[in-house]
Amino acid sequence: MIPERIDAVRPELLVLLSLVPLLLALNIVALVARRRALLVFGGRGARHATRSTARRIVKIALGLLGLAAVIVAQSGPQVGVTERVVAQQGVDVVVALDVSQSMATRDVEPDRLRSARSAIEAFARQAVGSRIALVLFAGDAVVRYPATGDLDVLTAALDTSSRGFKPQAGSSLRAGITASLGAFPTTSGARKRAVVVISDGEDPAAQDLGALDAVRERGIRVYALGVGTPEGGQIATYDVSGRATGPLRGADGLPIVSHLEESGLRAIAELGGGKYWRYTGGDASIRDLVAELRALDVSEVSDEKVPADRFQWVLLPAFALLLLELLLSDRRPMPAPRGALPAATARSRRSRDAVSGGRA
Repeated sequence: MIPERIDAVRPELLVLLSLVPLLLALNIVALVARRRALLVFGGRGARHATRSTARRIVKIALGLLGLAAVIVAQSGPQVGVTERVVAQQGVDVVVALDVSQSMATRDVEPDRLRSARSAIEAFARQAVGSRIALVLFAGDAVVRYPATGDLDVLTAALDTSSRGFKPQAGSSLRAGITASLGAFPTTSGARKRAVVVISDGEDPAAQDLGALDAVRERGIRVYALGVGTPEGGQIATYDVSGRATGPLRGADGLPIVSHLEESGLRAIAELGGGKYWRYTGGDASIRDLVAELRALDVSEVSDEKVPADRFQWVLLPAFALLLLELLLSDRRPMPAPRGALPAATARSRRSRDAVSGGRA
């Protein structure tokens, strides 16, 4: 039976699996080179070498399989979901995080995107009892993590929030809100629901708020946090290794300056029945947001489905494989020469022969 859900908390670590075939190729080259060297040095006697090629191959296979299993375990595999009964007091919240290119602007420290992540972490610490889902959006949107009350898991997902998501260019607040509607758990019951949009508001169609019609029909509140400054700053760019390569430039060759556009964010919050705050790095705006959500709290006991962590399924076999590789020797048992007798037996025979000769 195929599980309904297969995911990983840190999927970017799976790229390390590409090291396994590389190490395999290096080991094969080393084995071939060693075999040739033995033939040159020992000739026919090379077949009596103390190290067994077959055992060496088995050790290499065990080591590489163990390494691959460790990498998979470290990625945090999640297979299927588990159900648990929880008593909760809180609201179901979807955090829609803007990951568009303008969020790399450094008009706040260290930049808008990392400042927004700090805001989400602070919010998760204070929103005890709430179930929080994470949506990423730029030109389009995706549900990065489903609603969960395990906020430690959410924080781990946030550490790699933009990895594995290749968004379309641009920034669409409407796309973020629309995706948020599908991120709420189906077992909300009487719990209130809210969307928290975290963005710099730079959206050419920010006033196109048709997505809020469905939000209002479902009784969902919309709140907004603005990240950045009205004065703005240049959009930083980075190479594949994460090093800054200078500002983003337009067709005229001049650096592009990005500004915090609060009007669109304010409009979203007002029409969504919520409020807007500018996040400046402190906890004041987060406390105000949490206080607004607590006013909506409804206590209930419900069944919650959360992703099932299955790293132990892979970590235990990995340990067994690496331990077996460590204990297995690649030395072959050396056979005794043909016709040879153990030393004690030879001495005993010589003694009997001497005695017999003396009697004769």
